[in-house]
Amino acid sequence: MYKPTTRYEWWLCSVLLAQAVLTIVFEIYILVEWQRWVTSTINQVPVSYLIPINLGILIFACLFELFLSLDAIHHKNNILLFAVCICNACSFGYSVMQFLLMRDTTARLFESRFSYPTLVDTTRNVWPQVQPAEILVCIFTGLCTLFLCPIAFLIHRDYSWAIYKSVHGSLDTRMRYLAYEVFLVLIKLNLYFLIGFIIQYDLVYVHFKEPEYTLTMLLIPVAIIAIFLGVWFVQREQTFGTIAIIVSLSTSCSVPRDCWNAS
Repeated sequence: MYKPTTRYEWWLCSVLLAQAVLTIVFEIYILVEWQRWVTSTINQVPVSYLIPINLGILIFACLFELFLSLDAIHHKNNILLFAVCICNACSFGYSVMQFLLMRDTTARLFESRFSYPTLVDTTRNVWPQVQPAEILVCIFTGLCTLFLCPIAFLIHRDYSWAIYKSVHGSLDTRMRYLAYEVFLVLIKLNLYFLIGFIIQYDLVYVHFKEPEYTLTMLLIPVAIIAIFLGVWFVQREQTFGTIAIIVSLSTSCSVPRDCWNAS
């Protein structure tokens, strides 16, 4: 894996690494407290999967953004740099929604703690223990988003000059390279959002119901294969192969959406 070399590259990767480490620590703490609070009978309701999956998706998002940043500085991909900033803003929004979901879920479960079957520990409410961690996750992701934008802009200025020199100022070559960057960013982000959606949809809403569960999960390896094929086709300027990849990825995105609407 490529290592940062310039000062701005180190700043970018350091911010994302710090965010990933802190998010993992606090999300694991929240998950441990949640598991200690609920009982084994909670597996009978979808909320038993929803909370852990939401925690895991945010961890996956932070790690994937760190990987994307290393890939961006390795290939000097300006579009991917700005995509990382947008993804991190989405992660911040997701952390806020996770905070609201955890607050409402714990309140609802605590109010019905004496119902049968017993789903949670009736002697305490877990929300006071996890609320500070939830708030800190929102603060960290929000601050990291604010830091990433100016850093990405500074790196963008360096990369723009390097790319301009490599294409010898040719506008046609520059536009072709820009299209190449955009295509690679789109197929990588497709995997990013597709995995998050499929995992949540399959485990919470499909809930291991066959054959929909297996068929939907198969979209993940298909998307990974499509990424490698897409890079291979576009590097060799094979137009029909690239179009086929775009169509296949569009189809893979529409399948879970149609399943969602049908449910």
